[in-house]
Amino acid sequence: EKMKEIKGSYKEAKVAIIYDWENNWALNDAQGFSNASKQYPQTLQAHYRYFWDQDIAVEVVTSDADLSKYTLVIAPMLYLIREETMTRFAEYVENGGTLVSTYITGYVNESDLTYMGGWPKTLQEIFGLEVKETDTLYPKDKNQLIYQGLPFEIHDYCSILALKEAKSLANYTKDFYANTPVITKNNYGKGTAYFIGARTTFDFLEAFYAEIAQEKQLLNKWVVQGDKEVSVQSRDFEDYTYQFVMNFSEQLKEIQVASSGIDLITGKEKNKTLQLQPYEVLLIKVNEG
Repeated sequence: EKMKEIKGSYKEAKVAIIYDWENNWALNDAQGFSNASKQYPQTLQAHYRYFWDQDIAVEVVTSDADLSKYTLVIAPMLYLIREETMTRFAEYVENGGTLVSTYITGYVNESDLTYMGGWPKTLQEIFGLEVKETDTLYPKDKNQLIYQGLPFEIHDYCSILALKEAKSLANYTKDFYANTPVITKNNYGKGTAYFIGARTTFDFLEAFYAEIAQEKQLLNKWVVQGDKEVSVQSRDFEDYTYQFVMNFSEQLKEIQVASSGIDLITGKEKNKTLQLQPYEVLLIKVNEG
């Protein structure tokens, strides 16, 4: 009853992650990769985690969603990808969007039939490269890449990439892959397409997306000093923003925010320093007008 005024409010997200259910079916049925390590939903969660930790709004969408409203679209492991989806990706990037894709993308069409003649031409144009091969590593096998001068571990999958227009942001350091590209960036039209050619640990994804978030101004401007165990999610309505501040830990937490507001649950004003008891939730109405 105290929260009823949020009815009709909406979420403003500049980031989208694509989850394709048919791709999940096809990937689960594929025999060319290790069943134990494919982990499509878990991979999406790993890419999502950085944004959750940083209180950046994300929408999970399907392959046929309208992408034009997003600054960043993340599409990992689209083993099954339709021609129409590739065309829409090309239009999205060409018009100024930023697209991230990964290993095990672009193998089969909607009928689960292999694309003949190598990696699809549309993907080659978007990402400025060709994926020659993707190796499935044994559980004990590891590789490494150097990104921004720091080493990051690689496991499960390594793609062999042949660059065309793309430039390498990071190379492999070990085995016969050594000194060949693994993370790439390609300017296509007005936009940018990134390709992650191997499965990394989360610390790489954190560093990678932190740079993009800074460049594309995706960071949550209301959260001045956050906490990974305190989630801040917002809904907008006319001149107001409703900030849901949720402590998911069993400890007292404190965060700093950019502006004060009224907690709809208690009716009390909250200043720019918010203290939350274990599992406490605040719903703060902020005047943005």
